[in-house]
Amino acid sequence: MNQEIIEVIDSEQDETSQNWYNLLEAGSLKEGYDLDRFVEPPRKDFNCLICLGVVRNPLECSQCGILLCKKCVYSCSKPQNPFFSMSNTTPKFNCPICRNRSAPREPSMILKKFISVLIVYCKNRKRGCGVCKGLGEIKNHEKECDYKVIRCANHGLCSKEGSKIDFITAKCPKIGKNTNQKSKLVCSEICRKVVVMSYLLKADKIEEAIDQYRLALEQLSQTK
Repeated sequence: MNQEIIEVIDSEQDETSQNWYNLLEAGSLKEGYDLDRFVEPPRKDFNCLICLGVVRNPLECSQCGILLCKKCVYSCSKPQNPFFSMSNTTPKFNCPICRNRSAPREPSMILKKFISVLIVYCKNRKRGCGVCKGLGEIKNHEKECDYKVIRCANHGLCSKEGSKIDFITAKCPKIGKNTNQKSKLVCSEICRKVVVMSYLLKADKIEEAIDQYRLALEQLSQTK
């Protein structure tokens, strides 16, 4: 009878522990934020004890309360089955400090807020960006940052990469009454004409595409 009770309790704990683990996101997670990104040194208890950065997607040990990045929690967890397979078995958390085996928990909303308002430099700082924002806001800025690295939209013929601010806009003409004007970023006037030409060809605007092709050839000859 006692053995049956123990087995039921273990089963319930295993079921609870599965809530913190998501196999689909495991490969996309990142380690903590580098300390040199912060305008002022953050509190040490915000640092992940595994990667040593400020915790990203933090989880908390339910026993000793340390914070770890979710990616690092995965890395310090061990399978419950020695014949472990990522496809069908959930690893069991193993706290690197207190060795607690209980499932980690989400930190309080207040603690998450404290971390989200820490001021950091844009990741494109070395390329010239001077923007500083809270951790909770900086990602939205970085998506549109003028200094982020992009590739020329003329993918078929050009592989040039560089800061967004150094590229020019190729505006593709409207095709039809309900079509919005499309814009792409390219590295040069030649690539601008090639991108517009390709767009016109797809829209069966052959004559206009030939005009763009001719202009691109003229531009190329002048460049040489």
